[in-house]
Amino acid sequence: MINARTGKPITISPDKQSTTENNQLPFSTFSAACAYDKKHNRLYYTPMGINQLRYIDLNSKEARIFYFEGEAFGKVTSLQDEANHVTRMAIGYDGNGYALSNDGNHLLQFTTGKKTAYY
Repeated sequence: MINARTGKPITISPDKQSTTENNQLPFSTFSAACAYDKKHNRLYYTPMGINQLRYIDLNSKEARIFYFEGEAFGKVTSLQDEANHVTRMAIGYDGNGYALSNDGNHLLQFTTGKKTAYY
C-alpha cells in the first residue's frame, strides 16, 4: 500500500486490530464499484464505507495499491450509510473518472494520471 501523493509506503501495525487499522487493508470493507483506466493501466475503486479513492497499478510486477489518504471522496460516513456508497464508476472518453453514489444524488469526477484531482 502506497500513498498516491507522496509515493511513501503506508504501514499498518500487525499488533493493532482496531477498526481503523482494519479499514486500511486494501479490501477489508469490499467495493461496489471500480473502473479500468486503459491509458494508465490502473483499476480505480473506492471501499464501501470509506471516503477514499484508491487504485491498483496493473503495470507493477508486484501488487501495488495506491491510496489518496486523508482526502474525502464522497459523502459516505459508515458501512451503514448505504445511500452514499459509491456503487457505479467509469472512466469516460475524456480520460476522467466518474463515480455515482447509490442514491444517485452525488456525482464525483476525478482525473487520472500523475496529478489526480476531484471535482
